[in-house]
Amino acid sequence: MNIKKWNTLPDDLKILLEAKVKEFSRSLVARSRAEDEKMAQQAKSLDIKLIAWSVEERRKFRGVAREVWSEYAARSPMAKKINESQVAFLKKVGLLD
Repeated sequence: MNIKKWNTLPDDLKILLEAKVKEFSRSLVARSRAEDEKMAQQAKSLDIKLIAWSVEERRKFRGVAREVWSEYAARSPMAKKINESQVAFLKKVGLLD
């Protein structure tokens, strides 16, 4: 929803929408975790070994990935904007230095 439309909504509707979006987000995370677990169990039953990378390995991977993201970001103003947004988010949640 764009900000102009949001600003026209009454406060009670804004509160309701915010609550429902948070509820949806929690539900989505829970479903995603359940599906991940289901897939992990299925992989085990097929003798597929799942590997959990260490925090340090994940950081290294993200560092390499960030170089690739930068290459794509240089392709267009929109790609640059998306890259900046993603990097800012990952920094905010502690997944990038």
